[in-house]
Amino acid sequence: MKTPDFLKEGDEIRLIAPSRFIEEDLLEKATIFYEKNDLKVSFGAHILEKDNQFAGSTEKRAEDLQTAIDDENVKAIIAFRGGYGAAKIVDMVNWENFKKSPKWFCGYSDACALHSHIQSLGICSLHSTMPVHITETKEEHIMSFYAQLEVLKGESIEY
Repeated sequence: MKTPDFLKEGDEIRLIAPSRFIEEDLLEKATIFYEKNDLKVSFGAHILEKDNQFAGSTEKRAEDLQTAIDDENVKAIIAFRGGYGAAKIVDMVNWENFKKSPKWFCGYSDACALHSHIQSLGICSLHSTMPVHITETKEEHIMSFYAQLEVLKGESIEY
């Protein structure tokens, strides 16, 4: 398995919503967290759209993933939340740039459809917390965000 490059201070991460819609206040809180931890944050163009339970149409969610894959400045793609819908976009995406220049993909739940495809390409991904939980106050939730950062930066973590 090929491991994407580890993140460095100032690297850009892209938050996308490949499944269920998200709330703007959570997007703001997640942005603050990642920026306080020395990362530049960008967003899928359609991240705040709502189409029934989805974060925009299937085409728009696929477009956000494709744009993140194709943007050479983006070093990691983080799924904002799960739900349902990521499996619908897997085959709509051209993965050639991802294979040439792998980047971290993070998330869990419905994002596992994307993890499965990425790993079938021989590239590592990170099954990890998602920004939808940024307001959780339990210690294990807070620790999971820091553990995610440690892995993305190539640091050792303890369980």
